[in-house]
Amino acid sequence: MKTVRVALVFVLAGATTNTFAQADRRPQLRAGVLAGSVVIDGVLEEAVWQDVEVADAFTQVEPAEGTGVSAATRLRVLAGTKAIVIGIECDDPNPAGIVSFSKQRDAVLARKAAGPLPRRLLQVRCLDPEPLMFHAEVVCRDGAPVGYVRAASYGHTLGGAVGLAMIEAGEPIDQKFLDAGHWEIDVAGTRVPATASLKPLYDAANQRIKM
Repeated sequence: MKTVRVALVFVLAGATTNTFAQADRRPQLRAGVLAGSVVIDGVLEEAVWQDVEVADAFTQVEPAEGTGVSAATRLRVLAGTKAIVIGIECDDPNPAGIVSFSKQRDAVLARKAAGPLPRRLLQVRCLDPEPLMFHAEVVCRDGAPVGYVRAASYGHTLGGAVGLAMIEAGEPIDQKFLDAGHWEIDVAGTRVPATASLKPLYDAANQRIKM
């Protein structure tokens, strides 16, 4: 038997365990306390999941409404001051019949686990505050074209034009690769010095987000 585990995260301002309060006649589930961090990877292996109340008395909607489920399904909920984490485990007695629509995603995750990708979407910014970017500007590293801008606008909080650029380097793209290169963007035929980043150029640490 194969167990498929899915973990979902919903970020709600001021969420508490009372979010799940229902009328007395409806099923109720007591949420556990979300203490520390939970990795959203589809595997409920953190210790905090083991001590949480489990809901498993589910019934079918289709094809036989009201009857018991054909395979075990277990639901757990963790709640904190800023987030609610829902963990669902679904057992499937016939895993060969599962049709996956996420093979491409899973292939990318497996490739990322093997090391930095040679093709990545970066954020780029012109160091000169005057030029404007719109779309399709060529991005160069050490004088050689390595990609182009997919979308751009002006970053008033950053003091220059910013954009999203797809880079194909032919080698792993990581922070070391970015720091070792001299970056330029061809804006209307002029090479403009630039910076490239794997993280958002504005508030990369999410310190300005207020809940």
